[in-house]
Amino acid sequence: VAEGARLCGATRIIGVDIKPEKFEIAKKFGVTDFVHAGECENKSVSQVIIEMTGGGADYCFECVGMASLVHEAYA
Repeated sequence: VAEGARLCGATRIIGVDIKPEKFEIAKKFGVTDFVHAGECENKSVSQVIIEMTGGGADYCFECVGMASLVHEAYA
């Protein structure tokens, strides 16, 4: 998904995971920023992304398949 977004012209691609070591791998596919979902200081991931971007992402893709993450993606 990240590589596809990059190929379509996205300049800022934010990856979210609970394993920060995945950021190094994700960079190879175009991810430019990373949010550690387990260390958001009592904020939701969506709130952290809103703060990072000054208003939220233009597009969001949930790639794990968990219903709760789908709801968070569109928060």
